[in-house]
Parts: sequence; C-alpha cells; structure tokens
Amino acid sequence: MNFNHKPLSTAKNYYKKFVVLAGSLVFSSLYAFTAHADLNRARAYLEQGRTQEAILELEGDISADPNNAEARFLKGVALQAMKRHDEAIEMYSGLVNDFPELPEPWNNLAVLWADKQEFDKAEDALRAAIKTNKSYATAHENLGDIYTQRASIAYSDALSLQPPNSSAVEIKLSMIDNILLPPEARRQVVAQQTPANTRPVNTRPANTTPANTSRPVDTANTSAANNSAVRDAIVQWADAWSRRDVPGYLSYYANNFRPVGGASRTAWAKYRSERLKAPSFILVNVSDLRMSNNSDGSVSATFKQDYQSDGYKDKVIKTLRMVNTASGWKIVREQSKPL
Repeated sequence: MNFNHKPLSTAKNYYKKFVVLAGSLVFSSLYAFTAHADLNRARAYLEQGRTQEAILELEGDISADPNNAEARFLKGVALQAMKRHDEAIEMYSGLVNDFPELPEPWNNLAVLWADKQEFDKAEDALRAAIKTNKSYATAHENLGDIYTQRASIAYSDALSLQPPNSSAVEIKLSMIDNILLPPEARRQVVAQQTPANTRPVNTRPANTTPANTSRPVDTANTSAANNSAVRDAIVQWADAWSRRDVPGYLSYYANNFRPVGGASRTAWAKYRSERLKAPSFILVNVSDLRMSNNSDGSVSATFKQDYQSDGYKDKVIKTLRMVNTASGWKIVREQSKPL
C-alpha cells in the first residue's frame, strides 16, 4: 500500500489505546506516513485529552495532504472524544470510501452506529472490516456483541414483551490495534493471533453407535459410563451443529430445556433454526471437556467451544447440564462465558 509517504522507523511504530463512551475506540500511533511535526503534536494532544488543539493540528495536515489517511483517522478519533458524533461519522465515511481496504476506520464507524442503536449499519461496517482482513479477531468479537443484542430483542419479541430499553443497553465494542501496518507486519500480527495447535474433540466421529432409544432410563449406570455417554452426546451435538442439521441439533435439547434470558423453548428453537440456516458453513470444535456428576443424576459438562462460520467466529467456555432420558442424554441448561 503506497500513500507516497515515507514511513517512520520501526522503533516509532508504537500503539496506544483510547476509549470513548461505552464503546472502545481505536487510538494508535499509526504506522506513520509523514514526519510532520504538527502530526506528532496532534498525537501528543490526543494523549493529553487536548482534543481541540489536536484537531487544529490535524486540519493543517489534511489541508496540505487530503490523502493523509493517518491524519483523517486521528481527526475522527478526536471528534468522537468531543462527542461530535455526526462529524466523526462523516469523517470515517469519507475515509472508508477513499481507503476501503483499511479495517480500523470501519470498526470505529461501527462503534458510532452501535452507539446510535443503528445495529444494521454497525453490522455492515463490521462485516466490511472483516472482509478487508479476516484475521482481525476483535472485529469478529464486535460482531458477536451485535448478534447478542439482536438475540435479546428477538427473545423479547418472541415472548411478546416490551423490547429492552435501548438507552440501558451498553454494547462495548472492543478496540483494534496495529492500524495501517505494512504487509510484513500484518503477517506477523496474524501469526501472533493464531492459537497454538490443540487437539479438539473430533466432531465427526466414525462409526458412532446411536443411543438405543427403546431402553428405559438406567439410573444404575456408573459415573464412568455416564461420562462416556455424555461425551458421545456432546460430540454428536457439535457434529449436527457443524452440519447445520437443525432437527438433529435441536434433538439434543430436552423438552424442558430452559433458554438463558427467559424465552420459551419454542421461541428459542425458532431463533436457533434461523441462526443455523443463515451461514454457508459452520464448524464447531469442542476441546478440554470436563464432567462432574450431580446429586440429582444429571451431569455438568464444561469445555472450550471454538465456533467458526463464513461471517463470524468466537471462542467460549460452555457448560451444559445434561440429564439421561429414554432417548439418550439431553441438554436442560446451557451457559457460555467468553474466553
């Protein structure tokens, strides 16, 4: 990427974070494309909270070089800090129009739209950020926050409840570092973000014997046998999810399954069906599975869940509470915590 500016030395490629409102916004000493003293002063002013002075310095740079992406980005950050959101949106919109390959302005634009409860626009901006660089895990996490908010609204609508007070909903979109890195540095960041090779539970086991649906519940099973059966059920549940097999996936949830958030099982099942059908592919891996036997005969299984699709990915710690029924082990409670 050539902006016809000479980069500063590697020693000057440092990055700092800046938080604005409920959303976390990107503030980095960008990979510099100019050594102008006024741009350096603008950075210093931003760090000190002297945003008006920073804007004056940045406007000088932008006037001298309208294609200076760094100066325009920093001016957007300054405008956000001053709560001049409409002007910040205009600044970022112009920036992504001129430099659509940069994910970070897209991210900050999403923060602004989310702050205005414009979740469709926020999602579009985050998808654009991910399209420019699929390795930006933070953009995926931000998109997950948008999905979570929509799920809350969908659950409320399904229950015919009043939608949650939007002013009380706080969506904290995470910061993205390493803005405007050169290609080689971007590759290094991707390598650092790639998780260590683990051995997840195979979600497509060969020759898995289906549970015998005709036998009654056997309360005399040993703990070891229970754990083995629960493990098989979780593997098959993840496999059905990965295959986007909606009936198969839902069959692993008991009739008395209680969704988090208070929705009915029917409303939850409808929502989950839509979420499984939406992506073109889904891959769910389960690893580090641990189980404990409860006094009521149920089993609690906790594991790391790695979810990927064409538009979203996340990693969570999931806990399933499962009970033995005439048709096998079923989920009665499901909880997730972000890693």
